[in-house]
Amino acid sequence: VESEKKYPEVHADALFTYARIIENEGNFAEAEQKFKDFVQMYPKDAKVNEALSETIIIAAIQKETDEALNAALNLIQIENRKPSNDRDTATLPMALYWAGKTYYEKGEKKRAEFFWQRLSQEFYSTFYGALGQLALEKLNNKVYFLPPTQVPMFSRAEMLKDFPKPDRAILERAETLLVGGLKTEANCEINEIAASSGNDHRLLAKAIFQYASNDWLAAVKSYQNLSKSYRATLPKGMERILFPRSYANFVDHYAKKLGVDPHFANAIIRQESVFNPKAQSPVGARGLMQMMPATARMEARSAESPYVDADKRGLVAGALSDERNLSDPETNVMLGVHHVNRLLQKYKHPVFVLTSYNANPRATERWLANIDSSDLILFIERIPYKETRSYVKLVMRNYFYYKRWYEGPNSNMALMESLLPSRLVAESKKNAEMQTSMR
Repeated sequence: VESEKKYPEVHADALFTYARIIENEGNFAEAEQKFKDFVQMYPKDAKVNEALSETIIIAAIQKETDEALNAALNLIQIENRKPSNDRDTATLPMALYWAGKTYYEKGEKKRAEFFWQRLSQEFYSTFYGALGQLALEKLNNKVYFLPPTQVPMFSRAEMLKDFPKPDRAILERAETLLVGGLKTEANCEINEIAASSGNDHRLLAKAIFQYASNDWLAAVKSYQNLSKSYRATLPKGMERILFPRSYANFVDHYAKKLGVDPHFANAIIRQESVFNPKAQSPVGARGLMQMMPATARMEARSAESPYVDADKRGLVAGALSDERNLSDPETNVMLGVHHVNRLLQKYKHPVFVLTSYNANPRATERWLANIDSSDLILFIERIPYKETRSYVKLVMRNYFYYKRWYEGPNSNMALMESLLPSRLVAESKKNAEMQTSMR
């Protein structure tokens, strides 16, 4: 860091790395200054947005409201210069949320509304997009859109118009198979069509066919490859492709027995396997909820009546005798939900449940001991493991959209609301009570 003139080619990386190291050691004041130095000295470096994001978090930890706001506005300004399709979906949503949050805390509600509204419209299928949507609704005491009852569909002619003749023939065969209930066979046909990243309409049509054939992961990937500008023109209900819900009978049955929100379980399954019961990780996790065999055996030994119905004891025995049985959807959901409930009983809040589910309980205990958890967003942003930090955000995002799509605008969002500024939630509740009393 001190050898800028001697080693200019590596100084930027050294300065950024040094700032991260001292931040992790808790030296926030010096880390904040080093990140600011980095932004000033290397404004075109690829890590500028990350440095500004870290500055926002560090300033927020130190209650430096204006510093956090300045960093957020700087990041937003940088991204505003880019075409919409090229804007950073990792750091820009975070900056928009924090700009809105900071303005709200400063009492400037109109400015808070401006940033949260942009966030909810431009990044509505992200973690911070979900928070922005909910914050905006709390700010104005109203829900801004209602979910459709199903994914909007195009006409058959519209769906097929941009495909060459051979591909149209494939889709027509797939359509016939779908009508006949042969989803696996239809999926084989659909997979014969090569991805066409340059044609958004074809990509969307393929995603819809994949969704209809229960190939959830392929549908999600196809949809996420749409350009941002094209995706922004679609009805918001189309985003439901990203949040499928299969094996609902098993999830609802076992979750409700323990008082676990079924959509929290769905949110985990969506992130772990995208509802593929045959999924297996390189480290041996299996099935819908990616249960590790040792964890599954622990839950199988402790799962008792009335949670496990008498005619389902064989599933428990199967999990104990052969880990391959974790690929059975009901077995996996039964033991996975039991494990989630165990973690909920211990940690109470889903954020800590998710850190334990993705990393391990020892890591969660260590982070709770060393990181202030009074502000859950700051806690999430300070999780040392990048994978776990991302995992928590994605599952909580999933949870918001499962609640909204499948329960409607009046769904109980208490767990998501706990991530918002407490004053915002309290004021919204008070305003709602006043409106009710005046009717």
